[in-house]
Order: sequence, then structure tokens, then C-alpha cells
Amino acid sequence: MISGSPQERTAYWKVLEGRIKRTSSLPLQLLFHYDDYGSSIVNRDDTISSLKTFIRLFPRADTISLHIEADSEDFRSFMGNFDIPHTDGVHTARVDVDDEVFGRRIVSALPNVEVLATIARTIDQWFTGTSIAGHRLRSLHLLDHWSAIPLAQVLNLLERAPLLETLKVTRISITPSVGTLRAVTHTRLSVFYISVRVTQAENDAIFEHVTLPALRSLSFRGDKQLWPRPNNLSFLQRSGCMLTELAFCQYLVDEQRLVALLTAQSQLTTLQLHLFADGIPMPILELLSAKPKGASGFPLPALTSLGVSVLPRQLKAVKRLIQSRSAAQAQKSGIATLKEVDIEVQTKQRGDNIKKDEHTVLFQELTNNGVEIRISYGYV
Repeated sequence: MISGSPQERTAYWKVLEGRIKRTSSLPLQLLFHYDDYGSSIVNRDDTISSLKTFIRLFPRADTISLHIEADSEDFRSFMGNFDIPHTDGVHTARVDVDDEVFGRRIVSALPNVEVLATIARTIDQWFTGTSIAGHRLRSLHLLDHWSAIPLAQVLNLLERAPLLETLKVTRISITPSVGTLRAVTHTRLSVFYISVRVTQAENDAIFEHVTLPALRSLSFRGDKQLWPRPNNLSFLQRSGCMLTELAFCQYLVDEQRLVALLTAQSQLTTLQLHLFADGIPMPILELLSAKPKGASGFPLPALTSLGVSVLPRQLKAVKRLIQSRSAAQAQKSGIATLKEVDIEVQTKQRGDNIKKDEHTVLFQELTNNGVEIRISYGYV
């Protein structure tokens, strides 16, 4: 990122170009960040010149990061017309630009990209014509925080990108009709992340249409519905996957189904349960406490990292949970030691009315014994 007056940037580019020439054939990591809002025409013209130079360096790069926020018609006109060199060497790219057409042209010029983060409201175009070769893609993160990607396109992506290991999206919509969708099995996807609340209908459609035997990390936010849904359990059973990481935010929890889900996931090392309604149900806290469950042994024997949202009155139960998984107790039980805990205390109190010092003292002994405990506060 280059700042300063136009004269200073021009001088800097000359120095930079000289250094680039001396690096010969060594691969480059390129970063370009530009915010056009409020910029003068002089600065904008100078930045366009710099961006041209930046894009011409693409064939020398193995990693690029391009961030452009622009509302100028001149700037958008340039972005739509400038020739972008076809680049085989870039394997990691972040393309975060306001103009989706220009962003798609950048992505289409990177046929061998394996790790991609980009703003896009559609992903079908990336796998047609001369666009990105889907079979090379290993990680895709869609950055658009406003639009939902149709489930049909997600299923199409999974079919066309068999090496995909990580998929992170903001939201998945279920239009067109769910009845027209074709179920997909993907044997490599290990990380699936949905960052915006999923409605009941979306939850059902998504997990009814995918089978992910390699899935290890699942993260999403639920809507005002009971979770897990029956098809969440059937999805995990059908996939035969053993999760190592599970994170979800949810208003309401079906305690019986959640207990069944967690009990079946014996390889979980990281668990994040953030609930908005009434804190975490006590049966779940009891389950997380390392107590023998008859012939089945201890629940979640591999757990090392935990995040929970609780009410103030539940903090003592959380302390007992952590104690049951402390190093000394874990060794006796033959389970993993709980090393880090994130506690979100849900309270109606604010400011000085929160008994933060008391909460710190409550967990002080555990902290002294090596457990990393972080306490934050959420207001309900």
C-alpha cells in the first residue's frame, strides 16, 4: 500500500520497479488497497496509474490481495476496460472490489488459483468458458455480507470443484424451488462455514442435499428455531463424519437432540455454543462436565477448547465443568485437558453494575493452574 502525494508515489514506484527487476524470477506477494471515497480527481488518476502497474505485475506473483472501494464513474470505467493479463502462477488471492464485473474479470484471469476470497453474488460464471478452473480450487471464501448465494449454485460448485476443502459463505438461499435441487456428495470438503443466521427452511434444505464424509469443522448461526433439527443429525449420520470443531449461535436448543449430537462426536477438540435466549441449558453443562457415562466412558474425551454463553447464575456450574477437565482430573480420567475457555456472560446489567471482579476471582485458581480463561459480556 503506497501513500503520500502523487509525486512521492511516482518516485516510490520507480524505486519499487527497480527492486522488482533485481529480484529476477522470484515470485511476488502483491497487496493493493485503495479507498476512492472522498478522493480528489488528481489522486484518483494517480491511483489508476499505480493500479495499472500493479496488475501488470500479476504474472510475477504467487499471492495477490486487491481491495478497491470506488464510487467514481471514471474509475469504474477504467476497471471495466483495462486489459488484465492471464496469470498461471497465482495460487492465493483476495479480490475485494466494489465492481463485481471487474472482480469477476480478475478472478477469471487466475486459472490456477487454489485459495480464493472474493465478493460475489453468483459463482456459476467462474466455472464457464475461460473462467477459473474449478478442479484446482481448495478454499473459497465469499465475502459479500449482503447477498445470499443460491443453494443450487453451491451444489453446482461442489460438483465442479472436487478438491475443495474449505467453503465459507455469508448466507445460502433456497431459491429456486428446493424440489428441483440435486443432492451432492463431496468427499474432500472439511470446513463448512455459514456466517449469517440460517432459517429453518434453509437449514433443512442445505443439510438434506449434501453429504460430506470428510467434514471436520462446521460453523453457522441459527434463526429463532429449535436446533439441532432432525436432518442435522441425519446429515452427520449419513456423512459418517467425525467433527473436530463445532461452532453455532442459536436462540433455542433442543436439549435431547443436542445431547445426542455431542455424544456421537467423540473427536471434538473445539466446541463453541453461543445461545441468545436463556444461556446454555443445564443438561448440556452436565454433559460437558467430565463424568463417566456408564460403559460408554466420558463424553467429549478430546475436548481442549470450549466457548459458552451463560447466565451469571450458571458461572459456578461452568467452574465445576472446567475443574472436571483440569490437568489433574483429566489424567485420572484418561481424557484431554481443557486448555482454553471463552465465557460470554449474558446479563441485563451494564457498566459498574456487572460483578466483573467477582467473576475474575471465581476462576482465578483455574487460571493460575494454566487454563486460559477469557470472560466477555453480552447484553440481553
